Amino acid sequence: MILRALGSTLLVCLVATTSLAMAQSAEEVSGRDPDGESGGRLPGGDESRESGGKLPPKQGADDNERERTYPFLPRSHVYYGTPVGSEGNRENLIFATEYALHVPLVNQLRRAAFSGSESAWSVTLSFRGDLRMVTDDSLPVRMPSYKPGVTVQYFRIVQKETPWLLGTRIGFYHFSNGQEDCTFGSDAPDSSAACTDAWTSLSDPQAELNRTSGEFSTNRLVFGFDVLRAERGKHGDAVRTISFGLTYEQNVAGKVGGINERIRSLFGVGKLHGYFECASGAGAGQLRTRGELAWYPRSDRYPDGLVNDVPVLSGSAEIAYYPAWRWLGSTGVFVRLISGRDYYNAFFVDDVTQFQIGVTADSSRPLRFRGPTRR
Repeated sequence: MILRALGSTLLVCLVATTSLAMAQSAEEVSGRDPDGESGGRLPGGDESRESGGKLPPKQGADDNERERTYPFLPRSHVYYGTPVGSEGNRENLIFATEYALHVPLVNQLRRAAFSGSESAWSVTLSFRGDLRMVTDDSLPVRMPSYKPGVTVQYFRIVQKETPWLLGTRIGFYHFSNGQEDCTFGSDAPDSSAACTDAWTSLSDPQAELNRTSGEFSTNRLVFGFDVLRAERGKHGDAVRTISFGLTYEQNVAGKVGGINERIRSLFGVGKLHGYFECASGAGAGQLRTRGELAWYPRSDRYPDGLVNDVPVLSGSAEIAYYPAWRWLGSTGVFVRLISGRDYYNAFFVDDVTQFQIGVTADSSRPLRFRGPTRR
């Protein structure tokens, strides 16, 4: 599992580096401006051309403080994938989705970057979740995940010939599946004696998981650091970017939505997550490649040992393409390979390898930095 996760991440970084080099060579041969009519822009990045490279007129505090620019926050995906579940519990998908709706309360970044400021803040409410519809008789949606939360970000903007964006994040979100029955064994209410008995006799979490109504709930504190390097186009748009970051999410115990100690002994105290991403113009659109790797420290600490270990690593490799078609907005297509621990709430006990193909959407407007680099 470790080799699969590391291999997927290294593969996507290799593909990303190669695609960036090929795109840059093509632009040099053709003499094409990377943010010209034929592509190279980040999704949705055509407004700077319409405004002649000038900042759009300010229309009030709302327009200034709540611009939709969410660097380093999750994107939405809708996809079809190969079967999920551990061996002996495979289920075929009809479709699945990871949705991410971000609502800005304060967002200074986009205007600050273009005006030449060196710092900015943002405060964002996020409503995220996951759901999977499988091919059982009733076409059920298996225990969807709900993840409402808030994120505060502080940015330092290094306004050089090749600008850099440094970001720190602190946030909080609730992660649950809305169920109230035993996580393992019985489908009795989670507070019943039957659940306690199922827990004390637990030996194989993959086989004994309640896959239709098993409770999962935790609160998480999030701390993150991100770096983005950008190349500016003629009007200041970020036309090629490389970004990476590291995030730690701490599971918080408590009576109101917190993780219980029994589940934490299997799930772990938190999640340490890193990523690397490249984006560049490709043909008449934009290509993004991304690799991720996550480690769940102090997982699988059940006192009496288990027949099947709970996975402690996960990884993914993704390639996405966003056509430069105005009617599509910031929507593209993607393929992704995931391997290791399943991210789907109580299904964390499963070790999965899944191929996904579908549609992705980025609600964030593109960054624009001060001044052009080409005349």
